[in-house]
Parts: sequence; C-alpha cells; structure tokens
Amino acid sequence: MKNEALLEVKNLRTYFHTEAGLVKSVDGVSFRVEKGKTLGIVGESGCGKSITSLSIMQLVETPPGKIEGGEILFEGENLLNKTEDEMREIRGKKIAMIFQEPMTSLNPVYTIGKQITEALLLHEKISKHEAKARALEMLKLVRIPLPEKRFNEYPHQLSGGMRQRVMIAMSLSCNPQLLICDEPTTALDVTIQAQILELINELKEKTGSSVIMITHDLGVISEVADDVMVMYAGKVVEQASTDEIFENPLHPYTVGLMNCIPKLNSDVDTLPTIKGMVPSFDNMPKGCAFCPRCSMAKKICEQKAPELVDVDGRKVRCFRYTKEWKEEA
Repeated sequence: MKNEALLEVKNLRTYFHTEAGLVKSVDGVSFRVEKGKTLGIVGESGCGKSITSLSIMQLVETPPGKIEGGEILFEGENLLNKTEDEMREIRGKKIAMIFQEPMTSLNPVYTIGKQITEALLLHEKISKHEAKARALEMLKLVRIPLPEKRFNEYPHQLSGGMRQRVMIAMSLSCNPQLLICDEPTTALDVTIQAQILELINELKEKTGSSVIMITHDLGVISEVADDVMVMYAGKVVEQASTDEIFENPLHPYTVGLMNCIPKLNSDVDTLPTIKGMVPSFDNMPKGCAFCPRCSMAKKICEQKAPELVDVDGRKVRCFRYTKEWKEEA
C-alpha cells in the first residue's frame, strides 16, 4: 500500500525554444514522492534530470525555457499556479535544493555564516542572535569541525567536501519537507562521497524529510533510494522500487546502466559500456529514442515511439512488453 504523497508530478513538459528549434527537455514526465521516502532519478547527462528538478523549483530560465504543461502538486497544491512571491516563500523553507557544484552555488564574497543566517532570517521569525545559534547548530549537525571558526570563513577557504556540507546545512536549516539533491557528490572523491551520502541518509531519518536524489550513478541510488525513476531523452523509461530495479531491470537502457557498475568479483579487464550517446533533442529518432543504441531493437522500434506500460505493477517504456513486439516476426 502506498503512503501519502508529498509531491506528485503529472505529465510535466518543459521545453526550450531555441534558434535550432524546439527542445523537449522534459516531455510528459510523471512521478510521486512519498512522505519520508527517497526517490532516485537516474540517467546519463542530457536526459532531463536536472531540468525536472529546476521545473519543480520553478528556476527554469525563461526565455528560452518554459513549462508548457502538466501539474506539480506539492501538499495537494499546484506550484505552477503560484506567483513568484509565493514561490520565494516555498523555496528554501518547504522545498530546498543542493546543487552539484558547491563552489558556484555559494557566494564567494560572503562568509559561510552570513549565507546560512540569511536564509534563516528570510524564512523564520527569529533574531540575528538566534539565527547565528541555529547556523552553528546546523554546521555541527553536518559534522563540520570548528564550526565557530568556519562560520566566519569564506567558501574558498574550505575544501570541496566541506563546501558541500555547508550547502547541506544551508538547505536543511529551515527544516524543509522536500530536499532535492542534484548530483551532490559528483565533484567529490569516493571517500567524501560515501560520507555525504551517509550524512544525507542520517539527516533524512532525523528530520523526516522526503528526498529526490538526482544522479547518473546507480551505485549512489542503491545507497539512498526507496524508489527509482530512470530517464532517457526527456522521458521516463522505467519506474520501480530500488529492489526491483537491481534484482530485475526491465528496460534495455536500465540493463545497460546496471552492467556499467564495476563488480569486485569480475575477471573482465574492460568495463561494459552502452554504445553511442544520448541523441540531441533537435535530432531525435523517429521511433524509440534508445533504438540506435539498443541491441534488441526491432523494426517497430525504429518506426514508432513506445508508451509507458504497466508490467506487474512497474512502469516501463519498451515494446518488448507489448503485443506488437510478440506479433512482429
């Protein structure tokens, strides 16, 4: 039985109007995030993961980008009907976001303490003294050593891992109900990655927040996510629980991503790869977007785009699970 949804995205379409033509970065995407759960959104660069998150926050640059349709229901209210002032009240307080590169997300001319307290003073009715106390508490919570010293330092004085911890502290300072993590470990080494993922998991348990974890790394997804949504070329190609995805991936693209995960007991010298690249949005194949890279493709895959179908309670966008596939010789 499904829990209550904190966020429901229905048929979201975010397009970019460029000189080269219409770019459908997010094309009919639907998903839900349950309260207290983590949804992992996975796919290669250029699949529409980050644009999906920016659409939720309504941070898509307009022009050239525009949310053309769909619904983004947060606590039952459609965020697309909110004014910019109403969204400012929601961003940071109810929905917070951790970006993949903390150095460009933090302002280099303000101290760490100034940037955290600014968010608190904007959203909470507290004094500057209380805001500083809360900021120091958050720095301790994300395990930054010597928080009183770091409070007065600038971003360039901290390591990449420390800056990412500051971003997490800032994002969680107002106790958001939804935390969006856009590849928060990409710029970090493996040891620090593991610490950051463990920290996000711990803080989710303590605060009860829901999390959207965006990544191209299925290894990260296995550590943190309850459910997984695989995206390719702006569309959802598979949706299932994390256990189902890892035990039995259905879509050829998901299978390819799974095969790319290094295995300790493997005696193969070279790591398997998915041949080719994600097609550019201004040159999409006529049929299935993954068809040119798929070893199992048939003629129908070249001629027609598949719909998202239900397979034993899971969602998959592939002709292999339709009558049309079986009918083709």
